[in-house]
Amino acid sequence: MKKFFSCLLLFAICFSPMYLQAQTYTNTIGGFVPDDGTNTDFPISVSGLASSTLDSNLGVVNVCLNMNHTYDADLNFFLISPSGTFINLIRNVGGGDDNFVGTCLSQSASTSIASGIAPFTGSFTPTESLGNVNDGSNGNGIWILRIRDEAGADTGSLLDWNITFGDHAPIPFLFTSSNLPIVMINTLGQTIVDEPKINCSMKVIDNGFGFRNRTIDAPVYNGNIGIEIRGAYSSSLPQKPYGFTTQDISNNDSNTVLLGLPSEHDWILQATYNDKTFLRNIMMFDLFRKMGHYATRTKFCEVTLNGNYQGIYFLCEKIKRDANRVDIAKLDLDDNAGDSLTGGYIFKHDYDAAGWNSSWLPPLCPDRFLSYQYFYPTAATITVPQQDFIKAYVDSFEEVLFSDSFSSKVNGYKKYISTSSFVDYLISNELAQNGDGYKKSMFFHKDKTSNGGKLKAGPIWDFDWSLKFAPWVDADVTGWTYTAAPCDGDVLFTPWFARLMEDTTFENAVFCRWQELRQTIIDSAYLNHELDSMALVLDEAQARHFDAWGTLGAHVGSPESDPLPINYLGEVDRLKLFLSKRIVWIDSNLNGHCYLADTVADTLVNTSIVIRNDIQKGIQVFPNPASESVHVNYQRTDLATLTVSNTTNVLMAKYILEKGQQVIDVSNYANGIYLLDFKNHVGETLYRQKIVVVR
Repeated sequence: MKKFFSCLLLFAICFSPMYLQAQTYTNTIGGFVPDDGTNTDFPISVSGLASSTLDSNLGVVNVCLNMNHTYDADLNFFLISPSGTFINLIRNVGGGDDNFVGTCLSQSASTSIASGIAPFTGSFTPTESLGNVNDGSNGNGIWILRIRDEAGADTGSLLDWNITFGDHAPIPFLFTSSNLPIVMINTLGQTIVDEPKINCSMKVIDNGFGFRNRTIDAPVYNGNIGIEIRGAYSSSLPQKPYGFTTQDISNNDSNTVLLGLPSEHDWILQATYNDKTFLRNIMMFDLFRKMGHYATRTKFCEVTLNGNYQGIYFLCEKIKRDANRVDIAKLDLDDNAGDSLTGGYIFKHDYDAAGWNSSWLPPLCPDRFLSYQYFYPTAATITVPQQDFIKAYVDSFEEVLFSDSFSSKVNGYKKYISTSSFVDYLISNELAQNGDGYKKSMFFHKDKTSNGGKLKAGPIWDFDWSLKFAPWVDADVTGWTYTAAPCDGDVLFTPWFARLMEDTTFENAVFCRWQELRQTIIDSAYLNHELDSMALVLDEAQARHFDAWGTLGAHVGSPESDPLPINYLGEVDRLKLFLSKRIVWIDSNLNGHCYLADTVADTLVNTSIVIRNDIQKGIQVFPNPASESVHVNYQRTDLATLTVSNTTNVLMAKYILEKGQQVIDVSNYANGIYLLDFKNHVGETLYRQKIVVVR
C-alpha cells in the first residue's frame, strides 16, 4: 500500500507546474495522528535555498501529502514557516470519505480543495493562500505540517509530505483600500483563541459614505481591544468570527461608537464564510427591527489580521442589556425581592451551559431535558433568588401552555407572554425556514412587572444555515419548521410555538400579521430591492473575499444542493428565488382569519394593513389592530412628538420622538379607535394615523 502511495506522489510531483528553480524537501517518516483534537507536528528541515528570502523570485509553490484516514472531514492541516507564519492548507473536507492520495496544494491549481472529492488526488488551491508564507522572511529553517483530528472514532496516519520552492511564487495579497470601512487588528504576536480574550490593538478606517477608505488613512478608532474566537460551528470554519471589547489604555472596558453604532464596549466581528451572499443575517435582523423589535445593528467592513486580508465581515452589536440594545431594567445583586426581582432577564435556549432544566419532559424522550441558559444576569452574577424567580416564571408559563386551558384569555398563556413578539419571532423563522430558530441561539427577555413584565421572544439570531436550498429542503421550499418534534434535534426543539399555533386566536394573529407584512416589508419586490441595494455595495469587496477564500461555487460550510452558483450575482439571485418560493408556499398554507370585534366599525378593517405610503413617508405603525402594544418606526428628522387621543379628543399619551422607534402601551386602553398625531417642533401635525384596539 505504501508503494502505491509513493507512485501516486511521484505522479503528482512530475505533473505539477514546472518551475525553473525548484527545490523540494521531503518528510518520509510520517506518523500516527490521534483523534483527541491535539496538534501533531511533522517537521522538515530546509537549508541551502538559492535565496533565503521568500518572495516571488523564490518561494513556496507546492505542498504535497499522503495520508490514510477513515473520515477526511475530521482533519485540519496547517503549514507553519520558520518565522511562525501560519496558514490553513486543508480544513474539514471530504465528508466521511477516506484518505488523501497524492494531494498537492498550489495557487496555480484550477480547483479549490473545498471543491475536491476524496481521496483528493491531483492539484488544488489550499484553504488559505501559499502566498502568505512568501512574506520576505527567511525560508531556511524548520517547516511544520501540523495536523489536527477534531473528532473521535476515526484515526489515521500521515505517510509523507513535501514542500517545493520555486520561482514565480505567489506572494501575500496586498490589501490597500475599499469602499467599505476597514478594520485592522494587530495581535502583537499573540494567537487569538476561544477564551480567554487576548489584549491587542485595532484600527478602524471609515471616511464616511461615498468616500474611499485606505489602510494608510487616519483611523476613527485606534486603541486597545480584548478579542477572542466566538461561535459554535462557525468557529470551526477557516474565516473566524470574533467577539471583542473596546478598551482604554489600561485595558479596561471602554464604551465607544464604532461605525456609527450606539456607544458600547461589547462587539462582534461576524464572519461570512458560511453565507456567500453575505446578506442572510443582515436582512433578517433588519426585518425584525422593522417589525418593531430590537435586533442587533450591523455594518459591513473588510478586515485584516496582522496585515493579512481576512475578507468581508459585518461588525455588529453583541446582544446584551443596554438602553440601546435589549432595553430592560438592570438587575443588581441586591434586587432579590418585590418588583425589582421581576426583571430584567435575558436567557437562551442553546447548547448546554449554566442554567436550568424545564419541568416539562418531552413524551418521546423523557430522559432528555429542555434546558435554558442564563445570559443576563450571567451565570457568574445571578443570585439564587433571581435564579428561582426566572425558573418559576418559565415553569408557570409552560405548565399553563401544556394544560387543557392554555388558550384561556384570563389565565392562559397570554398572562405570561407578549403575544406579538412570539408572532413575529415565528414569522421571521418560518420565512427563513430556520430550524435552528427553534432549538439553538434562541433568546428571550423579560422586563420587570412595573414595565410590562411579560416574556418576549427575541432578539433573533443566526440565519447563516437558513434561506438555503439545503439537501433537506425540497425544490418548492415547503413545510413548517415550528412543527419539528422536540426529540429530533441535537438540541431539543422548543415545543412552545407548535403548541401556541394550536390556539385559534394565536393562529389568527400570525395570519393577520403575515397579511399585514406582505403588503410592506415581506413584499417580494421590496425584499429584492433591499437585497440588490446591499449587494451593489458589496460588489467590489466580494471579488476580494472570494479570491481569498475560494468558496464561490464550492461546497463549504453548511450543506447546499447542486447546482451551486458560480458567481456572486448567482448567489444573490438564488437567495431571491428561495424567498419568492417560500413566500408563495406560506401564502397558500397559512391558516387563519382577520376580523375585528363587534365594538369596532367594519369600515375600519383596512387600518389593519400598513400601506406602502407609510414607508415612503418614513413612518410605520403596527400591528393594527392591536391588543397590547403598537410599534412605531420612523426615519424622519422633522418629527418631535407623538400624541395619542381617543375619538372625543381626550389625550391618552404623549411621547418625545428621539430614537427612531416608539412603543405605545395600549394594554389598558378600552376597545375602540384612537388617533396618532405626529408633530414637528412647532406643534404642527405632519401625519395622522388611526389605530384600533381590540381584544
